[in-house]
Parts: sequence; structure tokens; C-alpha cells
Amino acid sequence: MRYRMHAMGTSLEGSTEDILQVVGELHAVPFDQGVPRVYTILKLDERRDRPDQTLADKVRSVEERLSGDDSRGQTP
Repeated sequence: MRYRMHAMGTSLEGSTEDILQVVGELHAVPFDQGVPRVYTILKLDERRDRPDQTLADKVRSVEERLSGDDSRGQTP
């Protein structure tokens, strides 16, 4: 599974099944250390029409749109 840490959290890249398993394991760590309450926020973004799209592809798309160099002929 690939991941990218950033200022507002961590993005995980993989199958939904794998991501949910990892998040469940990570959520349990503080409990295992004696913390009585854990608050986890999870957002899922899944595109089944583009299963091979990566985090890098998504970032590149935004950067292209912001620069006005969108190869699909669209402007921001």
C-alpha cells in the first residue's frame, strides 16, 4: 500500500479492503496503549471507472488545471 503524508493528514492508496484493514489496525493502537477514547476520521474516494489512477495522477491533474496547461483542452 502506498501513502502520502501531508499537512492535513495521510492519504492511503490501495484497495478499499486493504485501506479499511489498515485503518482498523491503526485505530486500535492507542487503545492498546491504554487510551480510553480514540477519534478517527476517514474519507474514501473511489473511482471504479479509473482503477489505475494514482495519488500522483490526481495531484498532476490539479497542477495542470491551475497552470492552465490541461492536456484535455479544458481551462480552470
